[in-house]
Amino acid sequence: MSFLLGVSRKEITPDLGGNLYGYHDKIFSERINDRLFVTAFCFADEQQKVLLISCDVCLIHNTLCERIRQTIAENENIPFENILIHAIHTHTGPNTAGEEGWGKIDMPYCESIFIPAILAAAKEACSSLQEAKMGYACTESQVGINRRQLLTDGRIDFGQNPWGVYDPTMSVVSFVDENQKPIGNFMHYGAHNTACGAITTISRDWCGVAIDRLAQISGGITAFCNGCEGDTGPRLSNGQTVGDMQHALELGGLAALDAVRAWKNIKGYTSPTITVLPVQVKLPLQPRIPLQQAKDGYEQYKDFEINIERQTAHYYEKVIAAWENNLPQEQFRTVDISLVQLGNVVIIPFAYEMFTEISLRIKAAFPHKHILCMSNTNGNNSYFPSADQIIRGGYEVQMFKTGNGLQSPVDNADDYLVQAIVRKMEEL
Repeated sequence: MSFLLGVSRKEITPDLGGNLYGYHDKIFSERINDRLFVTAFCFADEQQKVLLISCDVCLIHNTLCERIRQTIAENENIPFENILIHAIHTHTGPNTAGEEGWGKIDMPYCESIFIPAILAAAKEACSSLQEAKMGYACTESQVGINRRQLLTDGRIDFGQNPWGVYDPTMSVVSFVDENQKPIGNFMHYGAHNTACGAITTISRDWCGVAIDRLAQISGGITAFCNGCEGDTGPRLSNGQTVGDMQHALELGGLAALDAVRAWKNIKGYTSPTITVLPVQVKLPLQPRIPLQQAKDGYEQYKDFEINIERQTAHYYEKVIAAWENNLPQEQFRTVDISLVQLGNVVIIPFAYEMFTEISLRIKAAFPHKHILCMSNTNGNNSYFPSADQIIRGGYEVQMFKTGNGLQSPVDNADDYLVQAIVRKMEEL
């Protein structure tokens, strides 16, 4: 059975002066360090066609992402569920998410640059299919570290937690044509792109250095896909997980060494089969918090204007309105996930910022497969922590409880997610 691949790359760098998304709504770009792109990979055989698009932005709003996927599905005759649109999670890119507390989505940018570039990349990738082979290798990388620093008083803060969970595996999936000429690669690793810190410079952050170096060494168009980065930050020399551009360049150089080493470890290339398995996960929801609790919470947060404090105030506002309008409560939330298997590589996309333990549990269940869990894919539904971290609280847990609609999933929602995926993967 033939394996076909088409690759395309289009620039999406915004004009200067726009909101840089990731910290709050009052950071605007003044200069460009490195340019932003979307990279599309179209995989096809006699049975399936799959499109994976990596975008150099932080997050993509659910409605916007659904609109783009639907347009691609109609234009390129690809099943909607076979289209994966991923955000690398750089915090120094344009606002394509538009969350309360982080600024409004930059629709003029989306309409004039972002959406047209994605559609053009998708079209070019789908129209340039050629016979190809795929190779895979991984290596250990110390680029990331658990960022949920546990203070002596029991609070969780941003920092470096040397005994916390993180996944050191950096993977490279590479593609060549029938003559062994490089076509493209995507590298996979789980860690926030926050090395730059809250600067006014457009950048892909640390992963951009690795992308460019692997592309230069391999000779193929290269993209980055972020793994379960919800509780993992960049391991910076300042002891933190935010820094400045110099920290991003420094860490990016280390990531480049790891990515190139993984690529050089690829032992051979084969023609993989393509399998797509849809998974529908029913997540039980917590009951809506009482009206008085919502009113008290709103009073506590109502004067905040940015970041999670503003989101929390908005959450309480919505809960109050729901009670006053007698809106019914939900018992479950349905999450649709498409598992994509390319040979022995399995891509699992999540529309959340996943905690690392979740991917490690799935990987442990299938030690003979190469599991690539991808956060921030096909939308943005806030953080998804593992059950053991709920009791610790902290930024990510507060986001999970206030950024997931009127009712957050139950504390052990990760169990439901993992078990549903494992059951489906057993069919592979």
